[in-house]
Amino acid sequence: MKRQPFRAGSFYEAEPASCRRSAEELVARAALPADLPEVIFGGLVPHAGWVFSGRIAAATLKALAGRGRLDRLVLFGADHFGVGGGAAVFDQGSWQTPLGEAAIDEEMAGALLKGCASLRADTRAHAREHSLEVQIPLVQVLCEQARMVPITVPPGAQAAQIGKAVGEILLREFPTAGVVGSTDLTHYGPQYGFTPGGAGQ
Repeated sequence: MKRQPFRAGSFYEAEPASCRRSAEELVARAALPADLPEVIFGGLVPHAGWVFSGRIAAATLKALAGRGRLDRLVLFGADHFGVGGGAAVFDQGSWQTPLGEAAIDEEMAGALLKGCASLRADTRAHAREHSLEVQIPLVQVLCEQARMVPITVPPGAQAAQIGKAVGEILLREFPTAGVVGSTDLTHYGPQYGFTPGGAGQ
């Protein structure tokens, strides 16, 4: 199974050379704090077009790469479309990007599916979901041999339980793996039905 890019050409460049140049520029401009911890297991990245979110995402991924956490990577993403319902693991094959194929870590995906009953294998849930797609070319620039397990998780109490279960499996079976969560943190405004601080003018 090979996932094809859905947002290339809108959220980031579709042409390979342009995509690589943009990703490399984002990584080069990403400044890391001087007091970065020696041990980092994971981080949060925003998801949007690179013009809005690319620099922060690149900085987080650069920090993980510097600590050897991108070779094997679990990515938790949003579930904007609710396809299939529940937490969905892309468990086999690869994701195509303008920079080439990013391999799925099938061994790690299998272990997560076996060890966490709340996860299910479902590649369809990832077909149009952009929250993880926009991260992958940045990962490819930082770590060409990276293998990954993308997981979409709908919001709710179960999300924290899934994260805890996955974390326990990784610590036990894949202690060098990194974890990335992709989030907008909030969608604010009347168009999202969320205005606890007012709608502004």
